[in-house]
Amino acid sequence: MTTFAFTAVATRGGTGAPITGQREAANENAVREQLREQGLVPLSVRPVHAFDALRGQLAAGRSVLRASDRLWFFQTLGMLLGSAVPIESALQTMEELGPSTLVKRACKVLRDRLRGGETLAKGLEALASGEADGARMELASAQQVALIRSGEHAGRLAHVVQLIDTSMRNAARIKRTLASRLIYPALLLIAAIGAVWMLGVFVIPRFAATLESLGGELPLPTRITLAASHVLVWLVPGSAVVALLAVGLRKQWMTPGLRKRIARLALRLPIAGTLLWHARSAAITDIIATTIEGGGDALSGLEHATHVVQSPVLAERVAAARSAVREGADLGQALREHEVLPPMLGAVVAAGMKSGDLAPALRRATEMALETQEALGSRLLAVMEPMIILCMAGAVGWVVYSLVSGMLAMSTIAGG
Repeated sequence: MTTFAFTAVATRGGTGAPITGQREAANENAVREQLREQGLVPLSVRPVHAFDALRGQLAAGRSVLRASDRLWFFQTLGMLLGSAVPIESALQTMEELGPSTLVKRACKVLRDRLRGGETLAKGLEALASGEADGARMELASAQQVALIRSGEHAGRLAHVVQLIDTSMRNAARIKRTLASRLIYPALLLIAAIGAVWMLGVFVIPRFAATLESLGGELPLPTRITLAASHVLVWLVPGSAVVALLAVGLRKQWMTPGLRKRIARLALRLPIAGTLLWHARSAAITDIIATTIEGGGDALSGLEHATHVVQSPVLAERVAAARSAVREGADLGQALREHEVLPPMLGAVVAAGMKSGDLAPALRRATEMALETQEALGSRLLAVMEPMIILCMAGAVGWVVYSLVSGMLAMSTIAGG
């Protein structure tokens, strides 16, 4: 049996105040089922960890909202509104349950502004601009605020909040997939560079001193290795400094034109370019589907996608597709002709347009893009991992060969 910490709320016969506690059960689903049988709506259930107290202290000291805070806000708000909890009571509950001081303060500000007669969209805008509390707390992007405003006008706020939650979880899934795919190759690359640098800084100079003391001319492989070691000693630290400066000053040197050229080149790369295209396509189809399901139209969805997509090349293509749709073109045809989506995803959207099931088709396209991204990521890893290992083995092998050949040559000279 495992101990789980839970937070729940009673929607009937109560004030909506949160109920917290701990319970032992076989798994998380068993705890949720027990709470539902008692008439409670489980908000969070998680195993109890030894570092929970330390995590809470670190969260309380933060001064910037994180992506996880925004995800928690929409996930919890959608769950409460979906359980027929009034929005003011929901925000009061969230104020008490917030994972950080900033989130609690943001929920309090929103609840106070709702009591003053403002809408949720207006309150979120005030938070983002710093008008509400003197500090900028961006819980929602401009596109999400626009969706919430349309949901409030249509009387479908709970539905729109749940759609935003789904969209944010999809975006987090995309980032998580990319990060998990790149961690192992990155570690291998760092290990390879570190191993070669250690050989160049500590091992090769000692061998060089021994070989030079014997006199004579060193073999060509040994001379190449010694020369490379002198360069390598300064190359790795220098490259690290240049990389840090490039990242720190990227706003100065990364002009829009250069950024566009890099994005265009990235999309043309084999495997990696297709992977990037599918990742961006998943974000595009997801935001369009969320907009349509929230009561908006395809034009609004394309406009939101233009601001959400990170590639300037794809952003231009989305803008061109939006212009074509405004002039009367079919959405699927516009996305296909302007190469916004890969051919297979464009065909799925076009089929959805013809059948009248556009939003479900966009959701299917999102899932297909994520699945393709995972498959391409696995294929890319299958190519990168052995290449990095072979390069590292080749570099170490060359160093050993050149040094041993040098020692043998000098031994021959000394013996002769």
